[in-house]
Amino acid sequence: MRIYRFVGGYYGGCSERAMMLEVMNHGPMIANFEPTNEFMYYEGGVFQSEPASWIVNDEEKPEWQKVSHSVLLYGWGETEDGLKYWICRNSWGPFWGEDGDFRIVRGVDDSAIESYSEAADPVIVYL
Repeated sequence: MRIYRFVGGYYGGCSERAMMLEVMNHGPMIANFEPTNEFMYYEGGVFQSEPASWIVNDEEKPEWQKVSHSVLLYGWGETEDGLKYWICRNSWGPFWGEDGDFRIVRGVDDSAIESYSEAADPVIVYL
């Protein structure tokens, strides 16, 4: 019985599209990423860190990316000026960010957020 799985089917198979399909078809999922220092001070808006060197240099996406924080990713949106973002719930309480939530830029693998996500398939156990 499979209880959890990699979004995209395997490690490294995650993508913006796979994440959107997961949320749309199965609900919230776990997104793992490597937040930068300024993430601690996020108060609102769409968070965007410095682009990864592989994006800036137009290199192939690395096979392994470091992640050290996990959040609940439950939606996505787009600002009036066309900036795409993910909507996530952090574990740092309601006084951080946007009442405990945050938005992070979508479609550019900011902080490796689109590299390694997991989803669960809940199992009902009758006792």
